Amino acid sequence: MTREKIAVAHLGRKSTLSVAASRRQIDAFLQLLEQDQFFIESKRQSENGETWTLGRKIRLMAGDWPMRVIVEQNGQEVTISYFIFTPWIWIITLAIMLFFFLPFFSIRGTPLVFLIGLGVITLAIYKQRLDCSPDASWQGPPRQRWNEKMIRFVTEALGGEE
Repeated sequence: MTREKIAVAHLGRKSTLSVAASRRQIDAFLQLLEQDQFFIESKRQSENGETWTLGRKIRLMAGDWPMRVIVEQNGQEVTISYFIFTPWIWIITLAIMLFFFLPFFSIRGTPLVFLIGLGVITLAIYKQRLDCSPDASWQGPPRQRWNEKMIRFVTEALGGEE
């Protein structure tokens, strides 16, 4: 059995890797993800192959962000994309709190707080998706941990036929 070195491309908004795998190996990979508290959000079948979208709930007390994994199979070629993201509900909640509650607080520099809040909302929308780069600086530990976990999952499940 020969194992190829797994090359992960960290594209800024998502991390992607491509490997050759059989349906049995894909099922093993999906099972590993489900054991790690992922759940299948959707499963689509097309002429070219199948696509699974898996999500992981928010675990803030454990230092984790919500995560999404997309597995696309096209014949023997499998592309796995994964990323950590900021949920829209967090961004919307921050905007509501900023726009509706800030005017009722009597603090000095309210316009400055408002402008800073707008900047934070804009940054959250722009940086909504984050790849799992091993050299990440912002939210580095969760991103690095998930990069290592995903490579381990891929190696265990898709490493090769026996």
